[in-house]
Amino acid sequence: MTFLKRLAKNLPAMLFGLLLSAMIIEVVLRLYNDVLRKVGKENGLLVIDLAQKMPHNSLYYYDFMHYTNEGAQKVAEIIFEDLYPFVIERGFAH
Repeated sequence: MTFLKRLAKNLPAMLFGLLLSAMIIEVVLRLYNDVLRKVGKENGLLVIDLAQKMPHNSLYYYDFMHYTNEGAQKVAEIIFEDLYPFVIERGFAH
């Protein structure tokens, strides 16, 4: 059996495995972020929740996790919007 025939025969199982892996990663990241928000709240820490604030748009992501240049710019804008008032309120800026 040629490589392409073996690949075609196993492709549905491989795609299912990739989909399942992506779903598991999404659940784990969601749980991780929930814990971060909880710990931040309990300890009075500033938490900038990019998982909630970043638009879910392919313009901003290469894949489910890594940002494009436009995505990196949007991340910077979100961080600035949340961090700047925090810094000013606490007198960290001179």
